[in-house]
Amino acid sequence: MPVSGQPAKMTGECRSMQPLLKLEQVSINFGGLAALESVDIQVERGKIFSLIGPNGAGKSTVFNIISGIYRPASGRVLFKNIDITGRKPYLITDLGITRTFQNIRLFKNLTVLDNARIGCHTRSRAGFIGALGRFKKVREEEGLIRGRAMEVLEVVGLTEKSNVLAKNLAYGDQRKLEIARALASSPELILLDEPAAGMNVLEKQGLVDVIEKIRGMGITVMLVEHDMKFVMSISDYVAVLNYGMLIAGGSPDQVQNNPAVIEAYLGREVG
Repeated sequence: MPVSGQPAKMTGECRSMQPLLKLEQVSINFGGLAALESVDIQVERGKIFSLIGPNGAGKSTVFNIISGIYRPASGRVLFKNIDITGRKPYLITDLGITRTFQNIRLFKNLTVLDNARIGCHTRSRAGFIGALGRFKKVREEEGLIRGRAMEVLEVVGLTEKSNVLAKNLAYGDQRKLEIARALASSPELILLDEPAAGMNVLEKQGLVDVIEKIRGMGITVMLVEHDMKFVMSISDYVAVLNYGMLIAGGSPDQVQNNPAVIEAYLGREVG
């Protein structure tokens, strides 16, 4: 295990062969109960990776460990071959991982544009004094931030609503705005926690288009979702958790026909 947390030097070809994200034997307990037990996950660059499982299976716990909210009891998390286990969330964001949450967390009384701009400020360099003085470099940076915010709003289809207060958006558009804000930090990996929750059929189809656009931007997508039709229509790889343990993984077709997966969802043996 590297002491410094810095990756060994690799050629471009070797780097492309490395998984973007790896969880190695990750375990965590809450109140003496195992929430995750020896979980191994590999997320390949440029893929759409879905993590599914019944309620309480540990899916959001995986996201919380990757994003630095929880520190695992054992095991480690590697991103771009860097050990990020237990790092502060803002440091993980700096490395290129961003996320959304199950419950929408917008600044409801700010405009759509301002919400997106907030995501951009994780990459800004202007300090407190510079912001107060409105120096030339600060004004130039603010112009770049506004441009970036408008770009990500275009990705999710919200440019025409840029001046609308976030609280006045339809539910599906609020979900999309959360994704836009996460994209604004220019991530390499975006974690989407139940992005289709509460959406109607048309909104879900629009979300499929948004996620495909994100992949087209060279961003790897990892998502947790309960809508199996949605998951199977968009995923390259699906991993299945049950009671904190990984019970299956593979292509959507392989997972849908796996007896262990069917039993986990239906609560009975198949065959």
